[in-house]
Amino acid sequence: MRLAASCLILGLLAAVAGCAHTGDAAARAHARSPALQHGEWRVATVDGSVPLPDAPITLRFGADGGLRGHAGCNGFSGSYGLAGDRMSTAGLASTQPEREPGIGPLATTRMACSSARIAEERRFLAALEQVNAFELRDDGVLILRTGDTPRIEARRR
Repeated sequence: MRLAASCLILGLLAAVAGCAHTGDAAARAHARSPALQHGEWRVATVDGSVPLPDAPITLRFGADGGLRGHAGCNGFSGSYGLAGDRMSTAGLASTQPEREPGIGPLATTRMACSSARIAEERRFLAALEQVNAFELRDDGVLILRTGDTPRIEARRR
C-alpha cells in the first residue's frame, strides 16, 4: 500500500513538473535571445525605404513573447516566438494552433494621421506580419526577413 501511494505521488509530481516545463518552453526560448529583447529598436528601413523622419517606427521584443511598438502613427502589439534564427508564433499558448513561422496577429490603436503616415504604417505592418526570420549583425543591426529577403532593418534606439 505504501509503495503504491509513493508511486502515485511520484507520478503526480512528474506530471506537474512536465506541465510546468511545457508552459515555460516559450519563456526559455525567448531567454536565449537577450540581444534581440534588450531595449527598443528604431526602424531604419522598410523594404529599402527610409521612414518619415518625424514619425519614428519602433519595435520592442519582450522576453515573454510580446511584441509592441509604434508604427509611425499608431501603437501596435502582438506576439512572436523564436527557434534559432526563425521567428514563429507556434507554441506560444497551448490553445493556439501551430502556425507557419512569422509574427503573430497584430493589434493597433486607431489615431488620425496624415495620409503619408498611414500609408507608411500600412507598409511597415504588412512587412512585419510577413517576417519569419531575423539576423543580428555584428554591427548591432537587426534584420527582419521573409525567407532570404530583408524586409525591415532596425538599430538600437
